[in-house]
Amino acid sequence: PFGHHSSLPSPGPPRSPWSLGLTAPASGTERLAARRARVLSQRRLLGSAVVADASAAVARRVADLVDGQPPGRVAAYFATEGEVDPAPAIRRLRDGGWTVWFPVVPAGPPAPMSFRHWDSPELPPAGRLGLLAPPEGAVEIEAADLDVVLVPLVVFGPGGVRAGRGGGYYDRTFACLAAAGAVRHGRPLLVGLAHLGAHAKGGFG
Repeated sequence: PFGHHSSLPSPGPPRSPWSLGLTAPASGTERLAARRARVLSQRRLLGSAVVADASAAVARRVADLVDGQPPGRVAAYFATEGEVDPAPAIRRLRDGGWTVWFPVVPAGPPAPMSFRHWDSPELPPAGRLGLLAPPEGAVEIEAADLDVVLVPLVVFGPGGVRAGRGGGYYDRTFACLAAAGAVRHGRPLLVGLAHLGAHAKGGFG
C-alpha cells in the first residue's frame, strides 16, 4: 500500500556529505528520474483522508523522536500535492514549546537555504519559485542553528538515501554543513517524511 514512513538518519557524525544520504549515485540518474515521476503521479491521486491518516501517524512518530528533549528549533515545510503533511507534528511541537521555521530559497546562484520563523495558522505568501515561505522581515536563521529538520522526501532508499523534487536545495544546504563539520552529535537531526510507496528498496543505482 502507498502508506506512510519516516526516514531517519544514521546515528553519529557523518563522514561525508554522502553519509547524510542526501543525494543519489550518478549511475542511477535515469532510474531515479523515472521513479520520482511515478511517485509524484501516485501522490497526486491520494485522497485527503489517506494523506491525513499518514500525516497523523507521522506526527506520533515525530513526537516519540523528540520525547525527553528540551524544546528547540524545528524546521518544516508546507505540504503540496499529496505530500505527508508535517502540520499535525508541528502543532504538537508548538504545544511543547518548540519554535517552527520554514526554508527560504535564496535568490541568485544556487546556495544553501536559510530558515524563517512562522507561527501563524495562516499560510504565508508565495516566495521565490512560487514556493510558500515566510516573507522578508521574519526572523531568519541558518541551518546550523536548527535542532530538528522535517525533510520532504519524494523517494528514499537504504541507509536514509533520499531524493526530493530535483532542485537540490536540501542536499546543498545540509551537505555544506557536513562538509564544514557543522553537523555533530546528531544536530540538526534530519527526519525524512514520506509515503511507504516512495521506498526504493533496491536503491537508486
